[in-house]
Amino acid sequence: MLDIDGTMLSGSVGLSLLRELRLRGLGTPSMIDSVFSTLDRYRRGEIDYRAMVDETTVAYGAAIRGLETTTVSALAGEVWGECRPRLFAFV
Repeated sequence: MLDIDGTMLSGSVGLSLLRELRLRGLGTPSMIDSVFSTLDRYRRGEIDYRAMVDETTVAYGAAIRGLETTTVSALAGEVWGECRPRLFAFV
């Protein structure tokens, strides 16, 4: 499961995964940074929702491009384990 928009828990599993990739030296740092800077621009009202979704989707894909699927999957499992206790009660 990859929650990007905070509908299942406070925060985002997808963004937590990107942060963890960065901490471990995995992925493309400039693209990881691009995801977060685009979100900041959206929060400041500089871009609309559609532009934010388009830009972050492209940057997220570029951030993990070239990584082994097994590496991303294993790390996503770790991140999920850390995030799971924060799930909203209705999930």
